[in-house]
Amino acid sequence: MENRKIYKISVIGDDGVGKKTFLNKYGLQGVQTIGLDVYQKNINFENTSWIINIWVIPQNHRYGSIKDLHQGSKCAILMYDICKAESFINLHKYITEFTEVNQGKFLNFVVIGNKNDKRDETCLPVDDGIKFAKELSDWLGREVPYYDVSVLNDDLEFIFLDIIKGIQSLEKLY
Repeated sequence: MENRKIYKISVIGDDGVGKKTFLNKYGLQGVQTIGLDVYQKNINFENTSWIINIWVIPQNHRYGSIKDLHQGSKCAILMYDICKAESFINLHKYITEFTEVNQGKFLNFVVIGNKNDKRDETCLPVDDGIKFAKELSDWLGREVPYYDVSVLNDDLEFIFLDIIKGIQSLEKLY
């Protein structure tokens, strides 16, 4: 591989929605620093070696502004628990924090509704997540993918490839 790119991605969502489980599933090694977990994922795609530094942003962070932790991220994975409506509602706050720090042209999002293995009549319908991603897509002027998954049971490797494709398409624009 002759090309190598290194990017930072933020995984954002309420505590308990499955952010760390999502990353631990792939055997990624996280390093915990001051209540923040940082993982690294290596992906070879289209003759490029992608090194993705994945920051799991805690919502109960006690050491300064949460917003500052998003600085330099090329993508935000917005994750919520489909059976906890509050975690879905809070995505708006997280988008605001992310966009305030990463102002300008390079905003890339992926939305994950997690724990579909526990879906029952009290959980949010899939259509809510799809509609949310569509509204976010309309606001950005480009597609924001939505995934309704169980990070425990589903193979989610393709999400990382979709993130890389999103970053590539933005790099071509700017």
